[in-house]
Amino acid sequence: MENEPITMAKAFDLEKEASGKADALKKSGAFLDVREKMSEKFAGLKLPAGFYDGLFELLIKNLNDLLAIDIPKDVLAGTWKRQKSLREYCDPEKYPPGTKSLVSLTEHTLKTSHEPSMEVTVFGQALGTLAVKLEASFLIKPGMLEIEGGKIRKIKTGDIEGTGHCSFMGVPVMETKTVIIHLPGVYDLKEGVEITKA
Repeated sequence: MENEPITMAKAFDLEKEASGKADALKKSGAFLDVREKMSEKFAGLKLPAGFYDGLFELLIKNLNDLLAIDIPKDVLAGTWKRQKSLREYCDPEKYPPGTKSLVSLTEHTLKTSHEPSMEVTVFGQALGTLAVKLEASFLIKPGMLEIEGGKIRKIKTGDIEGTGHCSFMGVPVMETKTVIIHLPGVYDLKEGVEITKA
C-alpha cells in the first residue's frame, strides 16, 4: 500500500490558516502592489465584480502547491541523507546490491526553513512576486531507517511532533502551531533517497 505524501501544507492546514487571515493579507503591501499594477495594465477595461477576490482565493489555493514539501521524504530523509554516519552504506563491497541494513534512530529534533514564492503574470507580464516563509521543527522519536543500495528506503518511527510558523506576503498567517504527524508503521520512500557520498 502506498503512503499518501504528508506535506507541510497538509500537516499544518495552511490553506485554512491563510483563509482565516484574508483581511490582513488583502491589505498587505505585496497584494496591494499586484492590484495596482493590474489596474494599470487593465486601465479602461471593466473587470468583473469580485475579480480581485477570485484572484486572492487562487493565491491562497496555490499555497498548497508552494508548500507541497513531503515531510518524511524531503525534510526528514533529505536531512538524514547528509549524515556522515550513513556514508558507509554507499560502499557496494561492504553492502552489496540487495543487502538491506537497519539503522537505529535516536530521539532528535530537525529544523527546516522554506521560502518559496509565486510570480503573478498577466499576458506574459510580471506584476509581482508573492513570497511565503515557513519555519518548522520536528521532534523525531526513536526508530529505524531501512537502507539499501546507498539509499534510505523506509522510515519506521512513532508519531512526529511538528512545530511551525508561516508568513505569506509578509503577513503572519500561522502563529507558532504544534501538530502531531501520524506516520504509518513503516513509511515507504518508494524509489528511496540517495545518501550523499561526500
